[in-house]
Amino acid sequence: MTTTRQQGAWLICFLAGIWLGMRAGGANDTDATRDDERQARFSGATPRAGESAKSTTQTNAASAAKTANSKAPDAISGIPPAKQLTLDDLRRLLDANLYEADLRQWMHDLELLPKSLAAADLPAAAAMIWSAKHRFPSMMALVSILDRWAESDPKAVLGWLHTLKGDEKIVKTIRHCVLHTIGKKHPALLWQEVGPTQEWQSEDWIAGGLIGQYFVGDPARLQQFLEATTDSSARYFALNIIAREMAKKDPVGAIAWAKAQPHNQAADEALASLYRTLAEKNPTAAISAVAESSGTLSRLERERIIEGLAENHPARLRDFIAAGGLQSATMREAGLVGSYLKKSQRDFVALASEIPAGQTRDAFLSSLSFQLSQQGDAEGAWLALKDIPPSLERRSAMWSYAEGRTTGKNIAEMTGWLGTLPTGSDRDSAIAGFARSASKSQPQIACEWSSAIADRVYRGEIVEERFDAWHRDDAKASEAWLNKTTSLSAEDKARLMARSAGRSTP
Repeated sequence: MTTTRQQGAWLICFLAGIWLGMRAGGANDTDATRDDERQARFSGATPRAGESAKSTTQTNAASAAKTANSKAPDAISGIPPAKQLTLDDLRRLLDANLYEADLRQWMHDLELLPKSLAAADLPAAAAMIWSAKHRFPSMMALVSILDRWAESDPKAVLGWLHTLKGDEKIVKTIRHCVLHTIGKKHPALLWQEVGPTQEWQSEDWIAGGLIGQYFVGDPARLQQFLEATTDSSARYFALNIIAREMAKKDPVGAIAWAKAQPHNQAADEALASLYRTLAEKNPTAAISAVAESSGTLSRLERERIIEGLAENHPARLRDFIAAGGLQSATMREAGLVGSYLKKSQRDFVALASEIPAGQTRDAFLSSLSFQLSQQGDAEGAWLALKDIPPSLERRSAMWSYAEGRTTGKNIAEMTGWLGTLPTGSDRDSAIAGFARSASKSQPQIACEWSSAIADRVYRGEIVEERFDAWHRDDAKASEAWLNKTTSLSAEDKARLMARSAGRSTP
């Protein structure tokens, strides 16, 4: 029994992943055909020999179109349903032989049905699924049915859940899902249900603290919930989700609330995330907080403000930096500027003089160069890169610059440019970036150029990366090149061959 329960809980997660993948995939011709076939099945139509279900459905649809009253399209598939789905349709799905059925279609139909049943049939449908032989793969449909039922009669749903016996983990998982649905409209009933049990802190309720968001509108009940939440994990989730809910309407008020909470890691992280929201919704207040902090803001809070400004208000951040706002910035703070810019912001490069010289300025320019390279602005990336002195930051920037410059470019043009670079760290990093980009279409050229890296240790790392990637795609061609090349030492070739042999061993 224990094994069955464990498998059941695992299967719910597995099926949820499949279900979400199906819904995220969008409509296509195959799905349209399957929708037509589903309509034929639900309407009782049976295709004649040599006639597809789709053509039969089209015939039925054409006949129905002659009537004065046409039904509205189905919200899920966009196809007019043959009829409102019933408990008999659910029964046919539950009685299907899953070893022979098209499982993707079966799950598609099962997803549609809870939304199409009459409201009066929901309690019977829930009972039918719970007692079905295909209970586990039908759990997602059961949750959908219970969600609809809870909207109109939440107390009845909770009462029904209390009557379920056996499969304790499955029952709890379903209950937790339904409690979230109830909490959205009935927070008082939610607290009445979980307050005495404090079940949201149990190990089998993943991220149970998230239910705290439903008490935001009732300060007294929210305080009760927080005082009861002693589990560190549940409290972490609770503080973060409550703060985010508050910040949707009033980020300044949310910050004041978070500061009033007992000082601990969870509260500190929740508070820092609020400053990012503040930067997004009220950049003036966020900039003032940084400018006037005088040490009152934590390192994490300052970083979140910079992230939020760079991503949402680059012009405001640019003006702030130009006015000397980051004269005391840390290396990490300066590096965050380029990392969070969404589009090419080449004019930030000119602000380098406003950033503390040394590693902090190098981090600022390196992050700008990397982001500009990723956005296809090779010229802007070089403007940032050329003023970085020899350092790890310059090596990283040179790598990304060469990789970005290679994307979509003629390979011969790029190798010609590499040939003009003097031997040294810049050339080695540029080759590494070029090789990574070129290996997608020209793996042999990528390997050959990787073997030209001057630094012996660095060369070994890059050659291994490029050869391994090539060998996974085409073992025969990569090994043939390795046997013939003269650009690698016998020791290097033996090491690569040994690695490839290890991957080939079952």
